[in-house]
Amino acid sequence: TTVGKDLVIKSDPGEASTDSVFSVNAKDGSNLMNVRADGIVTKPYQVSWCSNRVGESDLEGTQIITWNPSPDHNIGSAMNTSNDRFTCPVAGRYQFYCHSMGNGGTTTVDRELTLKVNGSYINYTSYSSGGDSSPTHHLFNCFNVILNLDANDYVEFWNRQGGMIYSDRYAVGFITLVG
Repeated sequence: TTVGKDLVIKSDPGEASTDSVFSVNAKDGSNLMNVRADGIVTKPYQVSWCSNRVGESDLEGTQIITWNPSPDHNIGSAMNTSNDRFTCPVAGRYQFYCHSMGNGGTTTVDRELTLKVNGSYINYTSYSSGGDSSPTHHLFNCFNVILNLDANDYVEFWNRQGGMIYSDRYAVGFITLVG
């Protein structure tokens, strides 16, 4: 069935396997959504971004966390890699995840990771105490939160204290639209 000028909907209610029994495709044939017989829904173009940091850096107090300008993926291009700001393309529930680790030489400073939504901090953070300056002392911060956001809301990862943040796999951010 063709819906409008851009969508094609196919259905095979007699399908007994876990293959797609309902699918939505663009006119060009690209698959937009599948519903399997077992109820699993896949959407290959669901908004999602994942990246790591490039280069280790001491964070001097409060500042935005910068990410690799070549992310692992940026489906929907909602993350602006030039200003490290994620803008919600549609209203919905978004999952935000971030973890980071720093080294012992500079981690006598407490560190707090958080998010800003539309320029304001949210009341959800990951806090770690600097402790001693032992070379084996590593601060680890992690948070995972789901937020209800409107279309065009923007979100940034922020560090509210100082301290070192490693690069590569030691600092990773992930965002996805979950519903």
